[in-house]
Amino acid sequence: MHARCKLLLILLLASLLQGCALSRAQIRHADAVVAASIDRQSTCATADHCPTPSPLLDTAQKVLAESTPARPVHVVTLLDDSEASLAARISLIRAAKTSIDVQSYIWDEDDLGQLALNELIAAARRGVHVRILADQLFSFQDPAMLAQLARTSPNLEVRLYNPTFHAAHTPPLEFAAGVLCCFMKFNQRMHNKVLVVDDTIGITGGRNYQDRYFNWDNDFDYVDRDIMVGGPAAREMAKAFNRFWNHKRAVPLTHLRDVNRLILRTPSPPPWPAPRYVYPARVAAAQEEAENQAWLAEHVASNSLYTSKVEYFSDLPAKTEQPTRREAREYTAHLMRMVSNAKREVVLQTPYLVMSRRAEKIFKNLHREDPSPQIIVSTNSLASTDAFAVYAVSYKHRKTYLTRYGFNIYELKPRAELANDAYMQANVEDEDGGAPLVA
Repeated sequence: MHARCKLLLILLLASLLQGCALSRAQIRHADAVVAASIDRQSTCATADHCPTPSPLLDTAQKVLAESTPARPVHVVTLLDDSEASLAARISLIRAAKTSIDVQSYIWDEDDLGQLALNELIAAARRGVHVRILADQLFSFQDPAMLAQLARTSPNLEVRLYNPTFHAAHTPPLEFAAGVLCCFMKFNQRMHNKVLVVDDTIGITGGRNYQDRYFNWDNDFDYVDRDIMVGGPAAREMAKAFNRFWNHKRAVPLTHLRDVNRLILRTPSPPPWPAPRYVYPARVAAAQEEAENQAWLAEHVASNSLYTSKVEYFSDLPAKTEQPTRREAREYTAHLMRMVSNAKREVVLQTPYLVMSRRAEKIFKNLHREDPSPQIIVSTNSLASTDAFAVYAVSYKHRKTYLTRYGFNIYELKPRAELANDAYMQANVEDEDGGAPLVA
């Protein structure tokens, strides 16, 4: 009986919160307060917005200038190392002249999240148009911080994707209510991770803005990688960002109940605070590497390849809203056609080796060809994943993948020797405490 009462209470809460959207008058009022109180300080008076030179952006601009529709040119860099991936991001943000678009599933308020956010604020204050789109569920959980962020610079715009019950923060009870009352809408998350600078160069891949994605967490780290692409494909990345930015689920901060309320309560907010890093020496080291052109040349640019055609794919926002519509499955259909036409080799890397029936049919047909293309798959082992249920589904079909489809499967070790070295390099000695930053 007690459990039934709790369930009824949660459902009642959900029904009340569903109708708690702000009125247009409330939104207009908050927009007016933001316009009147926004921090208009500028750190640059020149037309180019005072960029810091970056060999990464310079190379991208060069290949873009050389490209034609018939003969595109790209520079592509695999960012395996988290240290290089972070330095590349900082370098590009500081080098931006016109625009920066950032899209992420997770944006924490730890050292990494603060560093990325403050670098973007600095770019906005020197005149660059900065847009941040983050999935609401695991990003920027402090409404007071967002109320300040909304007024940090007229060149900075922030939107949260698919906010639960029209708010930035989701307490546990509201989380449960979202799951129970409206799971399909609640589960329509945005997992895209993109950074595009000046529509010329972009980074996409598996890393969110959180310590554990850049080898900075003392207890737990993910092994991820990014791809940095300079050239025409960066414009496709920018178009994909715009599709999500302009979607009805991308909600401006003044439209969120808790943020709106705090903006109206504080018509004269304090200035944006200086970051408070747990390990400031580590942050300083990353910034120094981003400013060191020789370091970037050795650790980032040296891994670059020059190539012609590069395609960037991204799911459409409508895929989660109306998945049966043909245009909503455009990316999936295109990818399937590419795999179906393989002649020599298909290389897949995925944390979760679970396939749809359509994908199974494609690989089954490829295996029947003579000669059949080689299928190489890199994925997690049970010891290296935190998604145990998903691995169980994959394991259930493992024999079929090996025998019927001819997969060559490689699983990640739980703790590679290379990971130890990377951790020691990323966690430098802190200037304040004097002790190495090792857990």
